[in-house]
Amino acid sequence: MPLNHIINNFEVALDGNMERCAEEHVKASLTASKSLIYVISDLLDITKSEEPDSRMHEEPFSLQGLMLQVLGVFAM
Repeated sequence: MPLNHIINNFEVALDGNMERCAEEHVKASLTASKSLIYVISDLLDITKSEEPDSRMHEEPFSLQGLMLQVLGVFAM
């Protein structure tokens, strides 16, 4: 069963009537499952960016110029 289905089942369970202790466990499991989805997504993004034919856009920039722009905004 995919993790999205598990999350959906936790959400459906929370809509029903259950004891307070069981509800707290389901809420904790729902939170952990959602966090796991974010971690998996981040890991997939990292592995995708490490592929050899992955193209990264490179553009030269001046760090000093950028800092002057930022300081100019705050100087006003």
